[in-house]
Amino acid sequence: MGPMVQIESTGAEARADGERIVVSRERNFVGDLGLSTVLLTRERALASAPLADGVRNAAGAAALSLLVTMVDVAGSDPALANCRPDWTATQDLAVHAGGWITDGPVVGDHRLVRLGKRVVVVGADLYDGHGVDDLAEVQAELDGGTGPHGTGRLTFAGRALLTFVRLPSSAPDPQHADDYDPAHWIGEVRERASGLPVEGTMRSRAGLRLVDVPAGVVEVAHAPYVANSIGTINGAVQALAVEAAAEAVRPELVATDVQIHYLSQVRTGPARTRASVVRDAADHSVVTVELLDAGADDRLGARATVTLQRPPG
Repeated sequence: MGPMVQIESTGAEARADGERIVVSRERNFVGDLGLSTVLLTRERALASAPLADGVRNAAGAAALSLLVTMVDVAGSDPALANCRPDWTATQDLAVHAGGWITDGPVVGDHRLVRLGKRVVVVGADLYDGHGVDDLAEVQAELDGGTGPHGTGRLTFAGRALLTFVRLPSSAPDPQHADDYDPAHWIGEVRERASGLPVEGTMRSRAGLRLVDVPAGVVEVAHAPYVANSIGTINGAVQALAVEAAAEAVRPELVATDVQIHYLSQVRTGPARTRASVVRDAADHSVVTVELLDAGADDRLGARATVTLQRPPG
């Protein structure tokens, strides 16, 4: 791979020496997180996300929903690059914390694990970048390290695993034009940002509303800001609701691990959760959360298991 060239955002899609792209979009949930990604090869993608105040949890660390969003966005690139002309949809996603990410940026190293006839599996290692926000430097730190997770300025902080189901190329999706192929972006840094000032927290921007705190009932209305390319509520926003529901029933704890099974699209909305406690221990709790499409006869959209821990100190 050639050197990764940095350019200034122009407010529109731009390119410098064919190596870096600034992606400008209308304001939406993912765009306001300011993610940067690069597909190094068909099998490997790096990503980083700045750790602004609005994406921190009650412990002051990166919120679980930020990690889910980053790995889902970046992990889809090697999945798509290897299964074209098929498309993919996230089926299962798991994130397990190995430490608190408090400095930032959040960094992810995503690698293809399995390319099957029906599913594609991508794994990711997560790190606290401790100020290293240039993806060329991130790559050098990871590949130059002598330990199992790299050495130097990056600190290993968790692991993720994503399973994508393969969809035939005829599946309807307005984003999926014939030339939409991440393999065309190898070596190019893509700035997935709206380029607009961002205020508030992820939850406030998504319009998340607490309905019944003891029961873990939260709602997110269907709106363009939280919609994906096919007009349903984004899976990352669903993860945000799952996190909020689990923390509502155990407010003294912070969500650190999640396993989400996406079962159907949330087309109508609002997305509504319900939660129940599976286990309470001295230092953690486990909560199950179901996410429903309340406007479609409470059709089950996702089921998740969340582990929550007591914040340090």
